[in-house]
This record gives sequence, structure tokens and C-alpha cells, in this order.
Amino acid sequence: MLSPKAAAAFFNLFLLVSAAPRKRQSDGIGSCTNLHIFLGRGWNEPYPGRQQLLYDATCNGLASCDYEDIRYDATSTGSVESGRASGISQLQAYTQRCPNSRVALSGYSQGANVIADMLADSGLSPSAAPANQICAALLFGDPNHVPNQSYNVGGGAGFSGRWPRSQSSTDSLNNFAGVLRSWCNVDDPVCASNSGQDGGELAHTNYFQVYTNEAASFIREKCVGSQPSPDPPGGGSLCV
Repeated sequence: MLSPKAAAAFFNLFLLVSAAPRKRQSDGIGSCTNLHIFLGRGWNEPYPGRQQLLYDATCNGLASCDYEDIRYDATSTGSVESGRASGISQLQAYTQRCPNSRVALSGYSQGANVIADMLADSGLSPSAAPANQICAALLFGDPNHVPNQSYNVGGGAGFSGRWPRSQSSTDSLNNFAGVLRSWCNVDDPVCASNSGQDGGELAHTNYFQVYTNEAASFIREKCVGSQPSPDPPGGGSLCV
């Protein structure tokens, strides 16, 4: 039998564990949630990469929120097309199964390229399925960054990435301007390559140390509020 002191300590630990947000990674076939976040990892990152911080901040305190990794190898320039195709396939599968869920997309570095290509180069329309469930889309350190777009934020907003997006692709991406934000540091050599400032690797890797709270607030502003109830469980489970 536990002593009163030990029992009190156990009870306090139970309260802490119960209060902690449940970190949930979707296996792609599990339960529907009010908010489902697709994450596109950066080049050569493990899943989910630096964006784990963004997921934690966004879903903290939300009872019905999870994330799903966009499955692609993230090792070469050819990876972007496979990521775009996988992302579209995963988005279609999830929204068909969970038509009442809201969906956020977030990509860092090469993953930002993937997310933007999903929106710009896949024939999606914000007014039609599956894209009409997208409530927020976030890009960080996008190598295809185009200057002076309405959704650009950060010191690099007026500069170009290493491989700026074409005009036609940018026009398509702008259909999602109302739900889109693209963060770029002025000294990031990947998204602001013509700024004349080169902050090296740190300027390209510190987005989630600097902008996590701002980005999470954007997602919650766009996606959380008078949400519909999640769909009934779809016959699977979430991986904790």
C-alpha cells in the first residue's frame, strides 16, 4: 500500500500526464480529427523534422488535432515531384474519408516546394474537393520563393528564392492566397538568394525557433473556432 506521501506524488504525476497534450501522428487510416495537419519535411530531414515544434504549438490544448507526414524521400530535386504526387494522394484519401475535417498544410525547405507544388501544379481549386477543406497552408524557406506576394512574411518577403516559381505557377498558387503564408528570412540563401545577405545554414534552419508561435497562431486563427464535430472513427488508430 502506498504511503500518503507516495500517493500524493503519484496523483500529482497523474495530473501532469493527463494535462499534457497528446502528441498524435496519424497512420493515414485512423480516426478523423477536427484539424489534420500534413507536414512536408525538409531535405534529408527525419520525419517530421523541425516542424514537430509547430505541430506541438498548434495542437496544444486542442482535443481533436493530429498530423500526417507527406511520404517522400526528400533526398534530391527529383524528390519534389514524388512528394507532390504523394501529398495529393494522401490529401484526397483523407478528405474523402473525413469530409468534415479541416486540413492545414505545412512545408519547410524542400517540403515547402512540395506543398506549393501541390497547390499550384496539381489542378486544385480552393472551391472544390479536396482543396476546399484546406484552411491554412504554410511555407518556410521556400526555394521557389517569389518576391512581393501578398502572403509573404519576414525580412525576405521582397526577394527571390534560388529557383523562383514561374509566373503561371505563381498565378495558380495565388488562388490560395487567403489561406497561405510564406516565411522567408532576409539572410536565408535558399529563399532570399538575391538579398545580398547570407546568414548561412542558421538563417535557413531557425524558422521554428523564431516563428513557431506566430505560425501556430495563424493556423488556429484560420482553422479553429466553430468547427464541426469530427467524423466517426474510420477503422484504424492513431499512432501516439
